[in-house]
Amino acid sequence: MDEIRATMTEKEFCLHVRLSRVSVWRLRKAGRLPHVRVSGKVLYTPQNVEEFLRLHQRPVRQRPS
Repeated sequence: MDEIRATMTEKEFCLHVRLSRVSVWRLRKAGRLPHVRVSGKVLYTPQNVEEFLRLHQRPVRQRPS
C-alpha cells in the first residue's frame, strides 16, 4: 500500500480507497467514516484510513479444490 501522509484531503482519500466523493460523503454523514475538520476542510489521518479499511475488510474466500 502507498505511504500515507500526516493528513489526506477528501479528494486524496477518495483516490486512495477508490471510492467516489459521493460514497465517501455518505459514509461520513452516516458516521461510518472517521475524519477531522480543520478550518472547514475535511481531512483524514492515517488512523482514520486504517480504521476505515479495517472495518470494511472482508475475509478472502478459499476456492474449493
